[in-house]
Amino acid sequence: MKNGRVLNKRNKTRTKVKILGQDYIVKGAYSGEKIKEMADYVDNLMEETRRRFPNLPLNKLAILTSLNLAEELFRVKNDYELLLRTLEEEQKKK
Repeated sequence: MKNGRVLNKRNKTRTKVKILGQDYIVKGAYSGEKIKEMADYVDNLMEETRRRFPNLPLNKLAILTSLNLAEELFRVKNDYELLLRTLEEEQKKK
């Protein structure tokens, strides 16, 4: 195992998680601890969205949370690409 990830993808971990009070079984190539950490993150985001929009139906709450996660992912990817370009430019100067 490396950084919580199972190296052999055939060895999937089944982990019970709770999101918005609902139990789910998640099967993945990560350790149970890492899967729970990810589920807790999603649960916290959904709870935060629910507090902001208390009358939103669950399906729309899930879509809005997904869009917020996508925005976060795009921002991190853009920051990563910018960092790589900056490092490449610094390497060229040497």
